[in-house]
Amino acid sequence: VLLAQGIIFLIDPQDVVSTLFDSSNGGVTSTLHRERVAAAARVRENISLVADALEELWDVPMRQIPIPMCFVVAKADSLTWSYDWQAETAKVVEGASEGRELRELLLESSDRVRNEFVSFGGGLIVEEINERFSQDRVRFSAASVTSEMPEAGSWTNPVPVGISLTLLHVLDMLEKIHRS
Repeated sequence: VLLAQGIIFLIDPQDVVSTLFDSSNGGVTSTLHRERVAAAARVRENISLVADALEELWDVPMRQIPIPMCFVVAKADSLTWSYDWQAETAKVVEGASEGRELRELLLESSDRVRNEFVSFGGGLIVEEINERFSQDRVRFSAASVTSEMPEAGSWTNPVPVGISLTLLHVLDMLEKIHRS
């Protein structure tokens, strides 16, 4: 971690917000809200553990540590949100090919993911991120390794989506993308 130039956090949304796994695990229960708050608290704890470790290693407050971080809503295909997360990479690439500034496109995409995750129930997690990390070194994306829920225990056409956008965020914050 001491040598890290960028960090990608995967946020597992299962148990935190409504996912397609809920229906396969028996659906909504009467204690669902309490369970989701507890799950979000566990995610917040893990984010805090990483922040605390980085502060200890760097011997400065987290907001002063120059490492860019991308928080990825993983398993995005399992979320029951109406947000078209799969179109984000294409939206950024198309905008850049039309001459728009890549950094601006990436920031807009990050804002869309963060806002959608908050409105979908991930507000406690985003609140923790906002409290601990310098916002000029934080981005958000949504990704899935398969882009589909398994049918009968397997996938029919697994395709990763959103992963390249996550890497673009980190590379942009590191200023490793050359602009022409």
